[in-house]
Amino acid sequence: MSSAVIALVNDPGSHGGFSGYIKNSGVNTTFTVGGVLVAVKGATYHCNNPLHGDNAINNPVATKTTCTGQLVITYGATASCGAQITPPDRNVVVG
Repeated sequence: MSSAVIALVNDPGSHGGFSGYIKNSGVNTTFTVGGVLVAVKGATYHCNNPLHGDNAINNPVATKTTCTGQLVITYGATASCGAQITPPDRNVVVG
């Protein structure tokens, strides 16, 4: 089984030279890593491209790990504006 680095609220992303961050977890959950909420499909990514703003993260990479019924967001997931999610490696991975 392949695994990927898990993404949390406030983790970074990048879109063609514009930075951004995960703004919320996407669900009402208490599932945390190090006290920070885990991001799931539908979480909001704030893109600093002035033409994009807030976008849903609807393309998770994980295919099996869920939180409250939604797939967990991991490194390489994309927001609807095309931004790639790039969380730091915390040694916490999911499949």
